[in-house]
Amino acid sequence: MSGGVVGRVLRPTATAALAMATAIVVLQSWDGFTTDRSQLVVPAVVGGAALVLSGALARLARLPAVVTALVQLAVAVLLGTAIVAGAWPGPGAFGEVVDRLADATDAARAYPPPVPSVDGGIGPLLVVATLALLWMCDTLAGTVRAAPVVGLPLLAAYSLPVTILQDDSVVVWGVVGAVGYLALLAAQEQVDTAAWGRPHRAGRSPARLPVAAPVVGAATVALAVLVPLLVPVLDLGILDRARTGQASGDAVVLDDPTANLQGNLQRGEDVPLVELRTRDPRTPAPSYLRVSVLAEFDEDLQQWVAGELDERPLGEGIVRPEGVSATDPQVSWELEATDAFRSTWLPVLDDLTAIRADEGWRYRPQAGDFPRSDTTVAGRSWSLEQRPRRLTTEQLVDTDAGVDVDGLYVADPEVDERVTALAEEVAGGADDAYDAALALQTYFRDPRQFSYDLDVSAEGDDALTEFLFDTRTGFCQHFASAMAVMAREIGIPSRVVVGFLQPQPNGAGTWEYSAHDLHAWPELYFPGAGWVRFEPTPAQRAARVPPYATGAPAEDPSAEPSTPTTAPPSTSTPPSATATPGSPDEADADEPGDDRSDRVAGVPRWIVVSLAVLAGAVLLLGLALLPAVARARRRRARRRQGAEGAWAELRDGWVDHRLDWPDDRSPAATARAVLDDWPDADAAPAGAVRTLETMVVAVERERYARGDAARTGAAAGADQVDGALAVLEARATTLPRSRRWIARLAPPSLLGRRRADEPDADE
Repeated sequence: MSGGVVGRVLRPTATAALAMATAIVVLQSWDGFTTDRSQLVVPAVVGGAALVLSGALARLARLPAVVTALVQLAVAVLLGTAIVAGAWPGPGAFGEVVDRLADATDAARAYPPPVPSVDGGIGPLLVVATLALLWMCDTLAGTVRAAPVVGLPLLAAYSLPVTILQDDSVVVWGVVGAVGYLALLAAQEQVDTAAWGRPHRAGRSPARLPVAAPVVGAATVALAVLVPLLVPVLDLGILDRARTGQASGDAVVLDDPTANLQGNLQRGEDVPLVELRTRDPRTPAPSYLRVSVLAEFDEDLQQWVAGELDERPLGEGIVRPEGVSATDPQVSWELEATDAFRSTWLPVLDDLTAIRADEGWRYRPQAGDFPRSDTTVAGRSWSLEQRPRRLTTEQLVDTDAGVDVDGLYVADPEVDERVTALAEEVAGGADDAYDAALALQTYFRDPRQFSYDLDVSAEGDDALTEFLFDTRTGFCQHFASAMAVMAREIGIPSRVVVGFLQPQPNGAGTWEYSAHDLHAWPELYFPGAGWVRFEPTPAQRAARVPPYATGAPAEDPSAEPSTPTTAPPSTSTPPSATATPGSPDEADADEPGDDRSDRVAGVPRWIVVSLAVLAGAVLLLGLALLPAVARARRRRARRRQGAEGAWAELRDGWVDHRLDWPDDRSPAATARAVLDDWPDADAAPAGAVRTLETMVVAVERERYARGDAARTGAAAGADQVDGALAVLEARATTLPRSRRWIARLAPPSLLGRRRADEPDADE
């Protein structure tokens, strides 16, 4: 392979690939913006490969710099359209992209990060931002050859999660990205970095970096990565955590579920709490794990409490929950709590039919939970059996409201009259209890009505009314409490349950609940079906509602479990929901392509996207950013044009830096004018003076001499161009840095009229 191909194609492509890899690493710091990591990884990897490939093809085809960059921009636009719209690029697809970007903007406004991936979430915005960043990095590094400038978009990308998410865990991505950036500088700007702290000497070979270079680079990177982290995390929120009952150390305390829930959710570290195991590998993933039932609404505190219910020893047996049939399949589970979980309530699954645990645990038949006062569940093991109900919409409709469940769960709580009026307004006109429950659930999950935020207090005698009528912002405890109260106001028996969301798989037949899975939800009573869970907490925390609570009848009722999986939260704070592989709702998990076709004309969408990228790289031309590449091409051509070409290169360099060049003088007079124009007449380096003198002699020989003398001047082209660049670099060091970058990225000499005696750079 010729050296020209190496210099024209392979080296720029390798540099662009390094810049692209660095950008992809930095983009991983955006993980906290969304619950679906694929919205970051897929566009970054596919987009990076497509841009590097299209750039290499364009350089191999000897396309002008401007056209090369436009080709890559077109590839980015086509790829973004295909990913966001899920269809071939075209007028209809572009319109779909606009609509989905608008929806993503609404989702970003409705939910604090991490934004759930329901209906795409902010996926379209992430795709556009990712491709834009990658295109800028590839253009600057591979085409413009301006590696230092790549640091600006990279720093901007890294600053977003630091300032918005206030998550110091992103420092890992910042450090790795900074190492890649230093490697990029060393690879593309070796000449410049070799001269750090030393005067330039013509002909000096920058074979290696001086010792000062990595030291300066490492110190700069450390400051750039670490200092921004200090600004957003100075407010540690210690008082807020203490006020909400957060335990010290790694322990998660759950003795008073109402008081402890918020503090445990706000903890920074997501520690494992309960492990679930089954010996049957065919068993589907477990769903919500119950800890405590809040059966009474305290009118003084205006919040739900466990209440004073009848208790009996666990050894006397438990009551089979209503709605559970002996013909339902039975599942056996073994549970174990970690030492970090200091709960005085024993976690159990829904539809419990048998339990084996240590003596000392008590059983509350009216609530179906298991308290203890003398110790906690930490480090203990227990087992249970359940028969999951197969609830459907048809079982819940046409159910009479107001059924007395032990006279306990229908007590009308004394609340602000506005709460009663709101309950009637939202659900009072429903045909039956099911429709009313569905109306309440829909009302609270509507992002136009409420937003999810862990930093809102759930305590105080007016917390309920503040949530409903003032802030309209809260976390799961607010939503569960408000829905349960409003359900009782319209005559539906209700209560609140504190427990865990869907766990994470932890090996074959094993699942794990952690601190960030803690959750609260309401249960409403339906005769014949028993206590039924609903999910009013917004999709940021609980991605999906149970299948029987969607309002649509199930196609196959026998296949719908009563405990549908709801996605577990991510490890970032605050927690939110993502789909868990292997769960019964895996087919409905929130993916970026949810409610969209994954195939185009029967072909997988990613194959279509790949073909579109290749077609765009071959067929589409464009771009107007890269005059610097055209300028570099002219410079390379002048190496073959003798001393006259080197003189023209010096003239263009002077013009690019907006310095005066006397066109109407002889070479010797021009050289004197150039030296006289130095900021200080005595400051022109001796090397620059000697180089100019040598160039003047060579140009005069080529112009005016005959025979061998003229051929000697013409043969000195490559060396003379190097000399011209050395003189220009010495003069440029006296100019402002901004002026030097303008000269490099937008050289005015490309726009000026060429002198009649100037050789054509392309000849």
